[in-house]
Amino acid sequence: FFFFFFFFKQKTAYEISACLVGSEMCIRDSYTGDRINFELAANIARSKGIKVETILVADDISFEETTELGGRGLAGTVLLYKILGYAANDMPLKDLKELGERILKRTYTIGASLTGCSLPGNPPMYTLPDDEMEIGLGIHGEKGLKRLKVLKCDELIAELVKKMPVNDKAEVVVLVNNLGSCTELEMMIIVRAVLRRVKSASVLRVITGRVMTSLEMHGFSLTLLDLEECPKELVLKALDDPITCSNWSINIPNPDITTPLKQELSSVLSTKIQQKLGEHGNSFKKMLHKLFSTLKSKEAYYNQLDAEVGDGDLGIGVSKTSELILKNLDYFPWEENVVDSFGELGQLMAQGFGGTTGPLYAFFLLEGSKKLAKKLQDNTIKNWREAFEAGMKAIQEIGKAKIGDRTMLDAMHFILQAFKSQISANDQDKTSVAKALMEAASKGASEASKLKAKRGRSSYLQGKEVGKKEPGCELVKDWVELIAGEVTNLHCTIYCLFAYEVRFEWMLSLIHIS
Repeated sequence: FFFFFFFFKQKTAYEISACLVGSEMCIRDSYTGDRINFELAANIARSKGIKVETILVADDISFEETTELGGRGLAGTVLLYKILGYAANDMPLKDLKELGERILKRTYTIGASLTGCSLPGNPPMYTLPDDEMEIGLGIHGEKGLKRLKVLKCDELIAELVKKMPVNDKAEVVVLVNNLGSCTELEMMIIVRAVLRRVKSASVLRVITGRVMTSLEMHGFSLTLLDLEECPKELVLKALDDPITCSNWSINIPNPDITTPLKQELSSVLSTKIQQKLGEHGNSFKKMLHKLFSTLKSKEAYYNQLDAEVGDGDLGIGVSKTSELILKNLDYFPWEENVVDSFGELGQLMAQGFGGTTGPLYAFFLLEGSKKLAKKLQDNTIKNWREAFEAGMKAIQEIGKAKIGDRTMLDAMHFILQAFKSQISANDQDKTSVAKALMEAASKGASEASKLKAKRGRSSYLQGKEVGKKEPGCELVKDWVELIAGEVTNLHCTIYCLFAYEVRFEWMLSLIHIS
């Protein structure tokens, strides 16, 4: 007979001993209360003539120097339950204990969480700032080893795995344990990151689920069982043995997933040759570099705007696209062929953005660029206005949206009108045109917030979106203001340099006269 006992609230020795009726194996975690109560229960049972063996689980590797009592017992305990439970069918108690101790020597666990947990009817045992996470925590709500700024999943797994004393040639079993409230999507992302990171010759099994929780804690623990000194065939048979528990999912991983993937964004550029640009091309490239660097830094802002009226992922698309463009900015022949450059920029946007926004911007750039002169410096304000208008029409045709539907077109409409007004006034001064476009973009975004949505996810809010910023229009406003602002700054700089040069020459002439 095989026995184990685990509760968030410790049980007394007498409650435990009441369950010991035959030859028993007690598996206990290395928490002081558990250890004392289980040992006392075992002694009570032995005094009654019952054969009892105990195993202490201490798979926690969070702390480099463990206490005299050893590390804490974490999710590795569950692996032991499953293996010894299977082996207990025909293995003597003494051999069972020896097997358990061999397995525990090669079992390593460490956890991470974004939140603490709450005992029923009580506030959280501790709280974390939104930008921090706890590393090396236990399962009873206690704090962990340290706190870090929130890491990306791959970075976090790298931090945890480097603590595991497993060599590169080891065959391992991986357990990713949901501590409470991680979603299935989050768990699968974690599993993929683990399989990419674990540098083992073979990951033989991957187990996932809520196998040892800490109430509603939003976190997970990672366990590696190194099979080097374990009876591999027995362990795998035990783990594979069917059970009815819905929170035990075991799989043989795809070897392709365990191979680390190159973390590189692909490119659709027709050429990957670094371009040598002149004055105009370099100025244009620097402007775009500042534009996409700024947009990338506003990921959280755009996500927040989008969460108010949509699905909350606009910032992710903006950031991913900006990163992709920045990595490829040196390969665009802006000076010699601005038409093809914008076309390929549009393809990068479609590749990086996905959803609706990316393809719409791709159409905007592909169709709009056809109205431009091939060489960058040959384009006038009229060319840029015609390109903008052609791009807008392409968005309308493919997206079926109209002015007034509360989409990015509403901000673009105000910008186009400002373009036309400047040209009608025969104003070719780039600084005044840039300022007019900035004002129009701001006004367009502001007016769009007053509209009821007739397109997109905002339309499902049935008027609740009115008065809130329209994310697509805010994005248009931002990129227009950034570009126009750069044009204004550039012309102000040129004017100042020109004025300084005139004053300098005038002073030289005075010196010469005197």
